[in-house]
Amino acid sequence: MNFSVSKNAFYQGLTHVNKAITVNSPLPQLSGIKIDVFENQIILTASDSDLSIELKLFSSDADNKLVIDEIGSVVIDSRYLLDIVRKLEDEVVHFELIDGSLVKIFD
Repeated sequence: MNFSVSKNAFYQGLTHVNKAITVNSPLPQLSGIKIDVFENQIILTASDSDLSIELKLFSSDADNKLVIDEIGSVVIDSRYLLDIVRKLEDEVVHFELIDGSLVKIFD
């Protein structure tokens, strides 16, 4: 998985789907946001097992500045992901999944 996206569009999407996550979830996977990267879109999904929220970012939307180099999917803890993306300074955020378990997020 390897892509770059507009920081503002991605952060707004993360904030929107984060509303489905409960703070004290008994299952660790329910405290994360799933990022599915396809050839022309990214799907952000969060759930607390009763409520699920899904948001799609399309590469055809110029505001997203979405460039997909490699497809894949990953679940990242929402607290850390939101903090990292919020603190980045550039307008474009780059994500790279290394060896299926390590995610590199940089601007």
